[in-house]
Amino acid sequence: RARMVLAAFRAILLLLIAALLAEPVLFMERSLERKSTVVVLVDESLSMGIKDRILEPDERLAIARVAGLHEGPGPLEDAASALLDTSSRVDLVNRVFDNPALRLREALGERHEVKVYGFDSRLTPIGQPRKFEARGTLTAVGDAVKYAINDLRGQVLAAIVLFTDGRSNSGEDPQQAARIAADRRIPLFTVAPGVPQILRDIELSRLEAPEVVLARDAVTLTFRLKTVGFENQPVTIDLLEKDAQGERIVSSLNVTADVKTPD
Repeated sequence: RARMVLAAFRAILLLLIAALLAEPVLFMERSLERKSTVVVLVDESLSMGIKDRILEPDERLAIARVAGLHEGPGPLEDAASALLDTSSRVDLVNRVFDNPALRLREALGERHEVKVYGFDSRLTPIGQPRKFEARGTLTAVGDAVKYAINDLRGQVLAAIVLFTDGRSNSGEDPQQAARIAADRRIPLFTVAPGVPQILRDIELSRLEAPEVVLARDAVTLTFRLKTVGFENQPVTIDLLEKDAQGERIVSSLNVTADVKTPD
């Protein structure tokens, strides 16, 4: 019996030596699924507080639908029409996010991690959902895109969704920031609240006039006129006189702002 046990030990030892010579390797495979990230950037500068005059009926109906103010076909109801007229650009963005028919946050979150930022001159992460506000004095669209990409470096960015009226007046050139996103193969989608028409405006400033003028003396007035949307179009400037009987035009001047020098 002792010989049998010894023979068994020898057989086991030979099997162990053979296994070591074969250099066995243990393979373990584990699969992890990680969601990509969608970045949502919302412009919170003062220009987003503008209330646009949306005139085209089809545009009014389409915007009212996406903002959750109207369902189904037209025409637009009076109450919804009044809300549309009193809503600023940022109000419409808030309504889009709150629209239960769109479920924007939920729909994006089904397949992606969603990171929301507000921006003006700075980029502000928004953890808990809140209303967006138009309060910043500067708009740095390019910086917002670039800083968001840097803030989330190491993560797979599926897309950047940018809500802005496009009035960038600070920081990085938005086109350069778009090129950075393109170089990293990050799709950039823009949503432009407002109307496609140019906002028409006239500003008269820096008026200089003498404090004391004698009767019948000629008076020279100097001022700065700035126009937006009136380039190469005549503009009439009226000088009004006010007294107890009311006001009346005492002089008028027609000027035309050159398209290259609207000031």
